Amino acid sequence: MQRSAALSDAPDRVQPPWQTSQTNVVALLDLLEVQIDAFAMCEIEDCCGLTVPPSDRLTVHYVLAGEGTIVSEHGSLPIAAGMAVVIPRGLAKQINGRDPILTVSNADPACVLAPGLVKFCVSSGSERALMLGCASVEANLGHGVALFESLSQPLVYQDQSQIVPQTFKAILGELSKPGIGTKALVDTLMKQVLLLLVRESLKGIGASVPLEPLPASCPIVRAINFIAARPQDAHSVDKLARVVGMSRSVFAQKFAEIAGTSPMRYVQAARLTVASRLLKDSTVPVKLIADSVGFASRSHFSRAFVTMFGVDPTTFRQRENIAAAGPTGQLSSSAI
Repeated sequence: MQRSAALSDAPDRVQPPWQTSQTNVVALLDLLEVQIDAFAMCEIEDCCGLTVPPSDRLTVHYVLAGEGTIVSEHGSLPIAAGMAVVIPRGLAKQINGRDPILTVSNADPACVLAPGLVKFCVSSGSERALMLGCASVEANLGHGVALFESLSQPLVYQDQSQIVPQTFKAILGELSKPGIGTKALVDTLMKQVLLLLVRESLKGIGASVPLEPLPASCPIVRAINFIAARPQDAHSVDKLARVVGMSRSVFAQKFAEIAGTSPMRYVQAARLTVASRLLKDSTVPVKLIADSVGFASRSHFSRAFVTMFGVDPTTFRQRENIAAAGPTGQLSSSAI
């Protein structure tokens, strides 16, 4: 897969991600936030196909049983039990059972199995069927950086560990009998699946993973990783420029070109991203969270938090606790 062009102060040849610094990758993955927007079961019998419109979310399929193909503008991808496939944003596809394909249905309507869990079924009377668990997910690596953002073709992972099937079964089980904390739990389980996909792909299995728009040796990527690893530090444009060996003016210009924002705005967004996780996952007082991520006062922290998230930290924590306590909502074809 081609990556975007490197800057003049970066190497001409972009190395595969498994040859770049694993420390840089870990720093980015520490900011990984995952939310499942929709989840579905698909049962597609022999000679049948299911057409699915493009989605603005990543879609993760895990083949629970059977075999078939996923057909898109990039061709026909054979799939079989034990395979996980990540479908990039904006890619229309058709999921087929075994050939010949005689019956094709649209993704809607779906059968609601439970709150947050729907099923799509295309039947031909065959005893054999392709069965998939399908999740539409939002996955971000902090402010303005989406996981698999530059992914253009399906990414395939052949599971050898049994962790992915066990995780998908756990998601299905939780959604089948939703209760307190269902949403938080299924989001956490899906994060585990995505981390496994990233880890295996970094070993060179399957395909490359576009974690970064530029190679890890690029000074701006190194600066982003430095911020991600130490958001609480007293960062300044001058200090960050010195860390990566660039002049202040060139660093500020190049950073804005790549990150889409100024260095200090990115620092603030990284701090707020870490703070939002602490608000969701802990009972640490807001003032201590503000201190721990580098804000000089709670009032400054609250104003910045409202600007980024639309609500103050206390309201955000209350809202997330309510969301975590209830089941996920009714879903549609966005799950596949």
